[in-house]
Amino acid sequence: MLIFSTVACLISPDAPGLLYPPDGDTISGSQITFRWTSVEDATNYKLEISSDEYFTSTAVSEDSVDAASYTVDLGYETSPLNGQRTYYWHVAAFKEGWGSWSGVRSFYNANQEHP
Repeated sequence: MLIFSTVACLISPDAPGLLYPPDGDTISGSQITFRWTSVEDATNYKLEISSDEYFTSTAVSEDSVDAASYTVDLGYETSPLNGQRTYYWHVAAFKEGWGSWSGVRSFYNANQEHP
């Protein structure tokens, strides 16, 4: 008796490399564009930004980013990121499933704090 078995194997993509902003950078202005390296055959990316380095809560969580960059509004009343605060960010790629998270970088938002 012959028994055949099929095993589905999902290909987990590599973790993107973070490009901008550099670790420990101070940012200000009306917007910031986060950039990372493209992952071959990735269909989209997930970007998380948190004031907590363990990402237990997120200020930004976008899981349908279709390019290797994402712009966040830093406007005084409209930004999801409060001013005068340190934030952490990381990115994962999707290709048949989510890959590992990139390393974590931090940045300081030097804009005025929200009321």
